[in-house]
Amino acid sequence: LRTRLYGPDNPQTLATLDRYATLLEDLRRPKEAEPLLKQVLEGRRKALGDNHSETLVSLGNYATILRSLGRAAEAEPYAREAMERSRQTLGEDNPATLTAINNYGVTLAFLNRRTEAVPYYKAVLDARHRQMGDDHPETLRAMFNYAQNLMVIGRYAEAEPVAAELYEK
Repeated sequence: LRTRLYGPDNPQTLATLDRYATLLEDLRRPKEAEPLLKQVLEGRRKALGDNHSETLVSLGNYATILRSLGRAAEAEPYAREAMERSRQTLGEDNPATLTAINNYGVTLAFLNRRTEAVPYYKAVLDARHRQMGDDHPETLRAMFNYAQNLMVIGRYAEAEPVAAELYEK
């Protein structure tokens, strides 16, 4: 109905399509959600531009769905673009930018490029500490991601103090 009323690239139509795709993801139907998220991304690029906050979120969402479908190599350029554009448009410490940086680190980890992921996880952790304090759930999640990644690549001496601090929380 919204498509007929407003057109396929109208922000309201795209928001509705995005919510539907999210519902499909929640129902564990990512194969059905993927083409819808791609349509939302393409529509937002066209209607809002590459650097609009909603387009940046759509880039990240599309990368995430590709990763969940086992297509991390396809996800990587979308995750990288979301991170780079968020950094330049929203700023390094913006919460949406930090999400994009973390998602890029996750994508690198999915590609078994965990050593490359370390500085991204560390940047998110440092920013979360500064912005939210030591005990905030987002900080704790960033600590976990950072420590886990370090352990997987065998950097136990660096991971241990972070893991110990996390355990004490």
